[in-house]
Amino acid sequence: PPSPPAPPAPGKSHYEEPPCQADEVEAEVQGAGGKLCAPRCDSAACPTDVPAGTKAKPMCILQDSSSGSKYCALTCLIGGCPSGAKCARMSGLLGICVYPDQEASAGALKLGLAQDSTEITI
Repeated sequence: PPSPPAPPAPGKSHYEEPPCQADEVEAEVQGAGGKLCAPRCDSAACPTDVPAGTKAKPMCILQDSSSGSKYCALTCLIGGCPSGAKCARMSGLLGICVYPDQEASAGALKLGLAQDSTEITI
């Protein structure tokens, strides 16, 4: 029989550098210059287990324009992103944490800011 899927590595949280967990997608965000692991948030709240030392807050702020599905990202003002990530400014003061300088894999989703996300306050 096939072996069960391996559990996530101990100490691994959501929003880490790809490769992503089973309930996340690898995504790149238009204009952000990097990629991220993004859990879906169509029907559930964003997971709150962020990498150690992260001050950025998870928010349901990204959207796949082709499917309409929404995804979480870590939102930042200046810093507070996980180690290795940068705060990419998206609209006004709001930024999202992305891991720069990585070639996104062929299967990476291309996401943009959700239409209703510009009113979000941090």
